[in-house]
Amino acid sequence: MDEFVLCQNCGENEEGDEVFTCSNCGNMACEICACACEYCGEYFCDSCYEVHECR
Repeated sequence: MDEFVLCQNCGENEEGDEVFTCSNCGNMACEICACACEYCGEYFCDSCYEVHECR
């Protein structure tokens, strides 16, 4: 049985929900904490999303 990967932002992962890898720093972020860029479609953790510029 695989262990759930915990979100590195909030430290939780409810019932094994999907966890995304930040395209900038590589940290894992849950669906609640991960931010998808509407321009490039990549996922980022909160802190990287704030400084992410792709446009």
